[in-house]
Amino acid sequence: MNLLLLVLFVLSLAGNGVLVYVLIRFARRLLQFDDLFGLLVNDMDVNAQYLEKLSNTPLLENSPEIVKAHNNMKIMGQRLEEFMIRVEETTGHKMRKKVVSHNPPVVI
Repeated sequence: MNLLLLVLFVLSLAGNGVLVYVLIRFARRLLQFDDLFGLLVNDMDVNAQYLEKLSNTPLLENSPEIVKAHNNMKIMGQRLEEFMIRVEETTGHKMRKKVVSHNPPVVI
């Protein structure tokens, strides 16, 4: 009877050890994906701001190609913005950096 309890105890220790090892590996993998999402959101945020800036500049020509490219830039910027919002909602983290606008000095 004691031998059976000893064998079960050793099996329990081995099972717990394997479980702890798997959980540690899983936690590391999650942290790696969290960093990856942070990098992706940062890149998308920069691209969305750039597309927003480009779409707000006036057109130099009114040719159909330029008008179509201008509309496509607006659509791409909106899609990037939507994707960033989805990533933040899915992960539950605010990943985008807050933009601090510096007010220019007032000259009297």
